[in-house]
Amino acid sequence: MTLSSPRPLSLPARRRRPALRWLAAFALSIFCPAASRATTIDWSSPVLGINLTSSGAPLTEDFLFELGAFDAGFVPTAANTAQWAGKWRAASRSGYNVADALFSATHSYSTNVPPFLPNAAAYIWGHNCAPANGEWVLMSSSLWRWPLGSPSPVGSSFVWNSLDADSPAILGQVNAPAFDLKTAVVPVSPVPGLTGDQWRAAYFTPAELASSAVSGWNADPDGDQLPNLVEYALCRNPRSWSDGGTSTILTVGNEKYLSLQVPKNPAAAVTWKIEVSSDLATWKSGAGFTVDVVNTASTLQVRDATPWSAATSARFIRLTVSLLP
Repeated sequence: MTLSSPRPLSLPARRRRPALRWLAAFALSIFCPAASRATTIDWSSPVLGINLTSSGAPLTEDFLFELGAFDAGFVPTAANTAQWAGKWRAASRSGYNVADALFSATHSYSTNVPPFLPNAAAYIWGHNCAPANGEWVLMSSSLWRWPLGSPSPVGSSFVWNSLDADSPAILGQVNAPAFDLKTAVVPVSPVPGLTGDQWRAAYFTPAELASSAVSGWNADPDGDQLPNLVEYALCRNPRSWSDGGTSTILTVGNEKYLSLQVPKNPAAAVTWKIEVSSDLATWKSGAGFTVDVVNTASTLQVRDATPWSAATSARFIRLTVSLLP
């Protein structure tokens, strides 16, 4: 499934010269005097890029990329990652497109507000959902400086590609002979929180956001039987087929119990609940019905309180997710 960006992009080929991209953006501002006053930044990585985790595995659908800036006076380093989330201000987000091995999005603005002040440094931060032993990359470039939004006489367009990122990266690696980017392990540091609307904006176009049949919380655009709300809660890509968790038989002592384990998106503003049933009509959870096995910031595993030996009918287990008010 191809990930749609908030604005269709003409993506650069791998290793295309930065000067040509800047020339194209400059030409657009000259020959389109009737363009919108807004400033737009097309930011992306190469199509079919070689993007790897620290272990050398390809990036997966739980990675999210953010274009943004840090609060004035804060300088991100590999030694202060625990402070990044609190100092970070995202301007635009993009889910990772596993099929095309890229991230891509467009940010449009008319007014500069702190910390996106003219000539301030811009960054692209890629991370997965893990609050411990997460995989992150943070890149910047001498070319990536926040442009003037207003009072620009005409709209300006810029193309920022990860091929232009300075090397070495602030965290992780970029533009090496064997890969385009490679993440690094971050032992214990929080990731930025996302509201439901922010998460949906990272995966759906403006037109799709206006259609509840595509971007609504109960919609399932990739047909994997996981509605968008569950994809958000589990840190999945709603445009790419994925499974919802692992159902297993858990042995405790001499008894066997039905169990369900799911990944948790620690940045999601939701509540998770695992329930059990004997008839698929009445569902129960809590004391006397379910038992927590693991409940951390990144993982939830719950088992049925009724052992198979005591069950008088079939047993079922499911995950329910609710948005926080």
